[in-house]
Amino acid sequence: MADRGKVFEKELRDSMLNAGMMVERIPDATYWNGHRMVSKQTPADFHAYKASERLVCFMIEAKATSTSRLDFARLEEHQRCALIDFDAFHEDAHGYVAVNFYDKVSIRRGNRCFMVPIAVWDEYEMLGGRKSLALSQCEEDERIVECPRIAGSIFDMEEWIQNF
Repeated sequence: MADRGKVFEKELRDSMLNAGMMVERIPDATYWNGHRMVSKQTPADFHAYKASERLVCFMIEAKATSTSRLDFARLEEHQRCALIDFDAFHEDAHGYVAVNFYDKVSIRRGNRCFMVPIAVWDEYEMLGGRKSLALSQCEEDERIVECPRIAGSIFDMEEWIQNF
């Protein structure tokens, strides 16, 4: 069975391309150390760009979960810091966590994508006492945009990118 996180990354990339965005995968930095391959930490999964009246840039980390919650610990500290720094860099630079809530039994039935601004993620994480972001929070918070599935493995990113 395929790694659901990698499948979601591909679906997210294809969805952004379908919406007319430019998307670059941030490659995993690997190198040889002696006789083994070593991986270096990367800040996120994608850089994405939308050009209209101005160029808007995004740094996006994709996370998938088969439960109704995504543990905050799944976003590593160096990723969180990179997204926050990117978001603070310029008014047209935005850091996001793309969250995929899916059903292990029927991927078609329960496969939802939410675009969570890093500031909102951070706010929920800092509330204290919470260890995860709940699906219900994503559904209720107007700052979090759901990108519904429109065809096959494509999510509709239009409502999300209209904000920029």
